[in-house]
Amino acid sequence: MITVDSTDGVRLAVHELGNPDPDARPLLLCHATGFHGRVWRALADELPERRCLALDFRGYGDSTEQGGELTWDGFGQDVLAVADALDLGKISVGPPYFALMFVLLMAPLVLLLPLGPLTRWQREQASRPLAMLLPWAGLALVAGIAGFFLAPQGQWKVAAGVFGAVWVAAGTLRFVWTRIQGRRVQGMRRFTPEMLGMTLAHLGVAVFLVGALLTEGLNQQREVAVAPGDSVQLGDYRFRFDDVAHSQGPNYEADRGTVSVFEDDRPLTVMHPEKRLYASGGQVMTEAAISRGITRDLYVALGEPLGGGTWALRVHIKPFVRWIWAGALLMMLGGFVTAADRRFRPPPPDRRLETAP
Repeated sequence: MITVDSTDGVRLAVHELGNPDPDARPLLLCHATGFHGRVWRALADELPERRCLALDFRGYGDSTEQGGELTWDGFGQDVLAVADALDLGKISVGPPYFALMFVLLMAPLVLLLPLGPLTRWQREQASRPLAMLLPWAGLALVAGIAGFFLAPQGQWKVAAGVFGAVWVAAGTLRFVWTRIQGRRVQGMRRFTPEMLGMTLAHLGVAVFLVGALLTEGLNQQREVAVAPGDSVQLGDYRFRFDDVAHSQGPNYEADRGTVSVFEDDRPLTVMHPEKRLYASGGQVMTEAAISRGITRDLYVALGEPLGGGTWALRVHIKPFVRWIWAGALLMMLGGFVTAADRRFRPPPPDRRLETAP
């Protein structure tokens, strides 16, 4: 085992798994919260040509505690300290690359989506659909600005999510209203299954935007060391760590925690996160407790015992995370409804051709 001192004095443990040759190509393995570096041993056995270095983050495994709240910034400093001490080369720690790519790919789609249903292919002047949607663009802009100033954090992501959702939803409903009014006044074609499916799918995009961007902008997380009776405040919720008891499952043994959750000091629910040791293979798994809701999900995960009855505890609030799945389901439903349109069905075989001599 190698020990490395992080920038704030925390002593980090790094386990050499697999090939001990210092000239072998290194692979730095970082565990999820609630685990320790040795969980990577089975993977290291499958990579005999690599020098596998498994880090115990601060407060986990054989690394020391920092004596306060565990943060992602601290974990990032641990990775940088180990990479520098073991001469692993330059690395970067920051937001995921896909977050930028998601915005770059989705922005044109979101902006153009409401225009499609109102545009006649190759027979449309751009000024007509733009004029129809201009009031709704103003409404979406006002909603986005309101979201920016009302959001307690992640203002730009919240503003983008609210603007995009209102823009897509309002533009889609404008198309629906145009079809209804046109049919009533001008004898326009009926509202076909294809149009209904498109409407459902576009509304699904609006719901997905709320889920994806507001979850990213408003999610909160804390990881702390707690003893029985200690409380963790996160947003409007207070998580009180009551105790940990040993329990027996069908094929595992577990340390089962009890966490009482309060919203504005009113009892809300009791959650039971577990750390399980499975009999087959001796694998340790963290089973997070989840309190589900329409506008938010609460997560509680039990980490490592830190001694003296103290445990690492991770609490997480994800607002609107279920709207991501709801949006995807609406888009899927829209696809099925569109596929049911008679125009997309193969024509029945001509019976006369079958009976012809």
